[in-house]
Amino acid sequence: MARTPQPGPPRPTAKEAKKKVRAALDAVRAGKCHIALDKHFSMSLEFLDAGNVAEMWPVIEELLEELNNLDALQHYAGRHPPDKSYEAKFKHDELWPFRWASNVTGKETYLKFIIKNDHFFFIDCHEHREQKK
Repeated sequence: MARTPQPGPPRPTAKEAKKKVRAALDAVRAGKCHIALDKHFSMSLEFLDAGNVAEMWPVIEELLEELNNLDALQHYAGRHPPDKSYEAKFKHDELWPFRWASNVTGKETYLKFIIKNDHFFFIDCHEHREQKK
């Protein structure tokens, strides 16, 4: 009689969420950081009070340091399991959105990224907006 595999814990787990935040922080510190999409980039720069990409990365590092000191799973703002990107360059890569009351920005902050091959790909960062129902 074949056994039906038991489902594992829902994804992401606390360990997985923490690991992704830590990987993001390590990648940014190592300079392995990239802009994934231009779509909302100017709004992200404005929210981060950065005039350009070079000014943005230190703020992203501060945000990730702050998030790394929190319960990552509690602040995970995505689906279970994580959504996958539909962009051609990142097809099937998981999106990692987080939301928390940030001391860095002084606002409820939403940060979304992809981790791929130990590189951080910035998707979006803005003040959290309640979704319309």
